Amino acid sequence: MPYGENRSNPRPPCLTASARGVLRLFLFVLMLFAVLPASGQQTSRSESAESIVVSNYSKLGMDDGLSSNCVNVIFCDAAGLMWFGSDEGLNAYDGYIVRSFTPVKRDTSTIGGKRVFDICEFEPDKLTVALADFGVNAYDKRLRTFLRPPYSQRSPEDFCSALGLCRVGDYAYVVFPNFVAKRNIRNKQEAPHFIDRPTKQGSAGRVKMKPMPGVGGQVAMLISPHTFGILDTKYENIAEVRFDASKLYDICPLDAEHLLLATADGIYGYDLRSKTFGKIKMLGGQMVQAICRNSDGDFWVAYAGNKIVKWMPSQNKCVPIQGCDGLLTRQSRVNDLFEDGNGLLWVATCNVGVVKIDTKKPKIQTRHIRNDMPANYHTKDMSAAASGDIWAACGESGFARIDVDEAEAYTCPIPGGEAESILARRNGSVFIGTTNGLWRFTPQNEQLMQLPLGLSPTDSLSSVVVRSLEEDCLGNIWISTQDGLYRYNGVSFDKMQLEGDKSYAFNVVTEDSDGRIWAGSCAGLFVRGVGEKTFKRIGRKWMGLDGDGILSFAEYKQYMLVGTSAGIMVYDRRTFELQTMPVFSKFDNRAIYSIVRDRNDVVWLNTSSEIEYVDVNYGNVYSFTHRDGLCNEGNECHHFSVRGDSMRM
Repeated sequence: MPYGENRSNPRPPCLTASARGVLRLFLFVLMLFAVLPASGQQTSRSESAESIVVSNYSKLGMDDGLSSNCVNVIFCDAAGLMWFGSDEGLNAYDGYIVRSFTPVKRDTSTIGGKRVFDICEFEPDKLTVALADFGVNAYDKRLRTFLRPPYSQRSPEDFCSALGLCRVGDYAYVVFPNFVAKRNIRNKQEAPHFIDRPTKQGSAGRVKMKPMPGVGGQVAMLISPHTFGILDTKYENIAEVRFDASKLYDICPLDAEHLLLATADGIYGYDLRSKTFGKIKMLGGQMVQAICRNSDGDFWVAYAGNKIVKWMPSQNKCVPIQGCDGLLTRQSRVNDLFEDGNGLLWVATCNVGVVKIDTKKPKIQTRHIRNDMPANYHTKDMSAAASGDIWAACGESGFARIDVDEAEAYTCPIPGGEAESILARRNGSVFIGTTNGLWRFTPQNEQLMQLPLGLSPTDSLSSVVVRSLEEDCLGNIWISTQDGLYRYNGVSFDKMQLEGDKSYAFNVVTEDSDGRIWAGSCAGLFVRGVGEKTFKRIGRKWMGLDGDGILSFAEYKQYMLVGTSAGIMVYDRRTFELQTMPVFSKFDNRAIYSIVRDRNDVVWLNTSSEIEYVDVNYGNVYSFTHRDGLCNEGNECHHFSVRGDSMRM
């Protein structure tokens, strides 16, 4: 008899399994765990060689509004709202505040009980909650009220306690102490079905339910500290399996035929077909309190004693998390792990609430530049050369070439002026915008010369402040100055015509992927299409803009992000109409000095208060401060330069 079916006298699978079962177990272990050390050591070499060092983490507890620090389950709804089920009520978290739901006597519109065992979203805009002390409640997010389905009343006695929830296809499954209720979500008139459980448990704890991948319609259930089961939704039966080798804490499907069991003695694999077990030695023999799978197919594993690792079976390694040890104590028991679509790891504990860990936020490193770079130099602009060097405009110190790999810099003063902007051209030359006009530097012979910024060589505007430089796809240099907008084709300068034939002081100019030229002035936004001669002003009232007006640009898909002295404007590049992106509303009334979009579609912002990292796809905004390694956050002259996988600031 295969191991797990003989409940009266279970023995190791190698002594009781059939030859076929042993072969399947061997192949199962070979496929996934051939990476195990031959000596049987508990930890792989790669675990000690690598780690995930996090700097962005936080904790939510009763001081933040949680109803209890004992959190049993974490759930993310379709709208991205986080829900936490605790021993003292239900909690919702929108990224800013925690809202708690607790029962109120004689008010049937409130939640019926306190102890939340599970959360699921069976219907749009409705959250179903399994309560250990009041059956099932449904929360209508539009009406903001709780409803009580027919089988969740306190009578009959069987429905008093709901232990777990799960959805498979069009059916919702609710675990009660003596049976599983099956209900058709779409056909609400259909009466619920009841599936008997082989083992009756009147005072059972939470039942963790996780659907198995594939089309079979099976659900893995962690029923008790020594029992798990497989709910077959097609044949409506539950096959329970006894596991006496160690105490069970969590369960996680690996594929359609294999389960991972988190136990007091490490993690075991279970083959559903041969009904055999295999221990995963790579993950050690320590107590594993929770395990979950992320979107990349890897696993997060929470050990007892405040240790969380990322297990990557395909790469044969375990990588521990470091840097957030202070948020969990050695006595913190992890009840649940969950990774959301933004890469945030949420940890539910029994005594310190919820811990949020961002394992993907970029790390900041400070490089100290040697040689003749002044210690207090003021970087006003940066530009990356094709060679990999960074050229910087350093105000009164002139301009500098920075070898980032060697952390060395070489400066050059500007005669009679200060460097305000800089552009490393594709041909290797460097243009420097200064308080006394435009200069060109040739690195090959280290020649510095001033260019006559005017319509003719005799019409030099040497006193004009050059604030921004841009090279277009044709090799033209666009120059924004306090006296207007210029173009240099390598031979002569042309002053651009503006709609209304007026002259404005321009701060910034850029070219988009369609060849349009965008220019920002103290008077608003100007754009010139391919083949057009005149810059047209985009019509709208620039409410809230004062002083410098438009300060920066960045292209994001079909939009143009416009950084101003009062926030971010978003324009559709095809229609020139103002659009709404709620993620940028956070920056209202803040000056946006620089915007850069990296190749991962992440938008970086230099604002008047801090440096921000905006994931527009998921609506996440991360702020960088000195805690992340940033020096002098809030300096309005921070600038960005992209090179490969790095962002230079």
